[in-house]
Order: sequence, then structure tokens, then C-alpha cells
Amino acid sequence: GIGRYGIILLGFDDGKPLSEPLPEVVAKSLTAPVVAAEDSEDAQTQADPNAPKRRLLYVRVMDETAVTIGTLNQDSKNPRFGMPENYTIQFEQNVNLAVHWSRVIHITDNRISSEFYGQPRMELVANRLLDLAKIAGGSGEMFWKGGFPGISLESMPEVMGGGAVELDVEATKSQMEAYMNGLQRYIATVGMKANSLSVQVADPTPHAELQLKLIAIALSIPWRVFVGSESAQLASEQDARTWNRRLARRRNDYVSPFVIRPFVQRLVDCGVLPQPSKLLIEWPDLNTPSEKDKAGVAEGLTNAMMDYVASGSDALMPPFHFFTLVLGMSEYEARSVIEAAQKPEGGEMTIDLDAARKTMAE
Repeated sequence: GIGRYGIILLGFDDGKPLSEPLPEVVAKSLTAPVVAAEDSEDAQTQADPNAPKRRLLYVRVMDETAVTIGTLNQDSKNPRFGMPENYTIQFEQNVNLAVHWSRVIHITDNRISSEFYGQPRMELVANRLLDLAKIAGGSGEMFWKGGFPGISLESMPEVMGGGAVELDVEATKSQMEAYMNGLQRYIATVGMKANSLSVQVADPTPHAELQLKLIAIALSIPWRVFVGSESAQLASEQDARTWNRRLARRRNDYVSPFVIRPFVQRLVDCGVLPQPSKLLIEWPDLNTPSEKDKAGVAEGLTNAMMDYVASGSDALMPPFHFFTLVLGMSEYEARSVIEAAQKPEGGEMTIDLDAARKTMAE
């Protein structure tokens, strides 16, 4: 989130320098994608029997500080029109290597008017981050200077018979340095009084918290989610669900189509991965209840059924309707619970509610 773009450098075992293109990738960039889109149910592709088989040797992730974009594609009829043709990567202080675009996955977030330059996420809050650093650094300096009480030396003319007090500057300076910087814990003065000044230390917490809140507002992150796990445990369900919806949008609208899919597509084009008929990207549900949440729900359902049986509410609402309408069970689940609680009497299946109440009471 610092630079305008980043790259994923892919190293293959083709034996060619990084500046040389991968012919199969360049050729396939002029045609339709090899991997079918998620919503293309009827899309079927055939593997190329002549496609080279390669191995992926390494993956290097680099941000804009180590990468420079070279020339751009000037062919308006090319699908890559206006996109970078090559890069210059700085591996060490004086080691720069040219790399062809076919060996690179270009990652750009927050695209506005360019396909390869984006707006850095940190740009919006850069000043706030600098202010926060000043507050954090200044608090230590403030404690160092204000936490140690200063000493005020005041002359006492009345002790000296009302005459002027002559100050021995060098002796006084030596006394103060020995007291402040050494192990000496006393100050010997003649005709002077040493007073301890009050400690001047302010609490930086309100100022730091203000900057953090401004950052959270600028990035549209709920405050209790932004400040960390301890406070996030108290985050309301609405804040958590709002944040989870935003994460889900980022997964589906950016990470999947602009990071995962191009990476897999490139490995397929190079023969590292077999060619699939379809690529499906699935993310886990962020709102899936935890084990603690499941236990709480189970406890609530159990208490509701106990109250239902003990209160005799079956006379007002039959068990099947209570399970389906109130507890939200499916018809199959409701019938399974009822059948498990029934016992045969006279050839018919009935619920012995009196026995159930007695068991619950015991």
C-alpha cells in the first residue's frame, strides 16, 4: 500500500535471461484467456499438446521502490496497448536487471485512470501517519526532559547580611552536573536555595487517539475493528458485518480477478500448471460463527425448548410449528426432533409432553 504498483517476478527453468520474452505467453496474450471465467458455464478449453512444460523456480515480490517501468506498448491494435513492455529491477545497490513483462505479474490497487498506476493506500493518510510518529517520538522526549524535575537556584541576600550574593558559576555548574549526571544525591550551596521544579509531563494518549480516529475515518474502517483485537472483541455485530462485507468486496472485486487469476493464468500459459476447463475461486465466509458463537446459539435453543415444554405452550402452538416458525428449523429437522421424542401408543405416534415436562423439571 506504499507505492503505486508492485510486481511478482516469476523465475522459470527455460534457461533464458529475464530480459527475453516467453513466446507462449506473448502468443496467448493476443488471444482469448486460456482459463475460463467463473461465470462461463459452457466454456471448455483443450490443452495444447505442443505446449512446453516448465517448472517455477522462484517467486519474488517487489514494490515500486525497487522497480522502474520501461517502455510501453505503442500498438493500438494489441490487447496490451499502453501496458509496460519491460521493467528494470534493482536487486542490489548497483545490480539492475531488465525483465520482460511475460515474466512479471503486475499488481495495481486503487486504479483510477491507469491500468498500471494506482493510488497508494497510504497516500490518503500520509500526513496523519507523520503526525502520529511525531506524537509517539515527542512523548519520549517530553518524558526525558519533563519527567526529571528541574532545579531552581535562588539567592538569599538576607542570609548574607543584606548584601549582594556572589555566584561562583564554575562551582555551581560542577555541583549541578555531579547531581544530574552522576551518583551524587546532594547539592551544597552557600547563600542560595535549591528548589525542585514541578514535573511537566502531558498524556499523549488523546492526541495519538485523535490521529488514529482520523486514519480510521479516512480509510472507512470501523474504529473498534481498526484499533486491534482487544477492543475489537467489543465491536458491535453491525461493525463486524460492515467490515466483513468490505473485505468480501475486496476479495471478489480485486484479489480474485487482479491477483489470483492472472497468477494462475500465467502458470497455465507457461506449462507449470495443467490447463483446466474452468477456474473457480472460493473464499470462506467471514461471517461463519465461531465455536463460542455456536455454543451460545445451542444454549439459547435449548433454553427456548425447555421453556416451551415447561410452560405448556404446546396447547397454543403445536411442536412442529414451534420448531419451524420460532426456532427456524427446516421441516425435515423439525420432524426428526418430534419423531425422536415420540413413542408408540395404540399404533399412533404421539408426544408425551407430561413426561417431557417432568424430565425437564428433574
